[in-house]
Amino acid sequence: MKHIISLILVFSFASSTLLANKYYKKAEKLFNMVEYDRALTKLEDALSRQDNDKKDLIKIYYLKAKIYAILGKENSAKKQFVKLLFLDNEYSISEDESPKIIDFFKETQKKFLDSLTVKLEKPEIIFDAVKKRDYKERLELKTIISSMNESRDAKVFYRKIGSSKYLKSDLNQLEGDNFGGYIPMPLNPTSDFAIEYYIGVLDFSGKLIASYPTAENPITMAVTLTNKNSESSSKVEEDSIMEKWWFWAIVGVAVAGAGTGVYLGTK
Repeated sequence: MKHIISLILVFSFASSTLLANKYYKKAEKLFNMVEYDRALTKLEDALSRQDNDKKDLIKIYYLKAKIYAILGKENSAKKQFVKLLFLDNEYSISEDESPKIIDFFKETQKKFLDSLTVKLEKPEIIFDAVKKRDYKERLELKTIISSMNESRDAKVFYRKIGSSKYLKSDLNQLEGDNFGGYIPMPLNPTSDFAIEYYIGVLDFSGKLIASYPTAENPITMAVTLTNKNSESSSKVEEDSIMEKWWFWAIVGVAVAGAGTGVYLGTK
């Protein structure tokens, strides 16, 4: 019986590893076909596997960094290289790589190694809470966050009231301690609703190290469908106008006048 269980565990591990490798190989193929967005999606699938070892993760982070660098998203590329360097800060890049990638990696590695000697304070978040707004497809946010570097990520966590799970969206560094991002709103809502949200900072391991306010006591924001409501009110106003007796009296006079004009014209 023990042998059977062992075989099942070995088979399960082999299958899941094969699946992770399959995602990575597919991402490599898409990368070579210049299908960068689709390659990133496959790399996210590969990262979602729980059985990735250190070598697997380094390969995934490296390819993600290359794609982001090619797309001109330097901050995103830097974050992937930093994740790689947390696993192996002595990682050496191949000399066969493009000079642009080599220079970018070495610059990131130097900054990363320098940052290891600096003890960062706990991040401080300064945010002017938005508690009410008219409906748009996204809510733009700006906040100030201190003591940040490449090893830390700023996020906004949000959920529609009634939902138990928070979703998250990136807050990107704009200049200095200024960060900006947005909360995507539900598409085609039919009535007013409310959103709960808070700002959070994660370390490399994904641990929440600072937040404003908290997941347990988030900011509540009321969202009103102004455009839809104004359309409805204008329609109600139009209907009420058409029900007035004097409206039809004016219309009758106008029609009669138009009829007289036509009659005289024909004469």
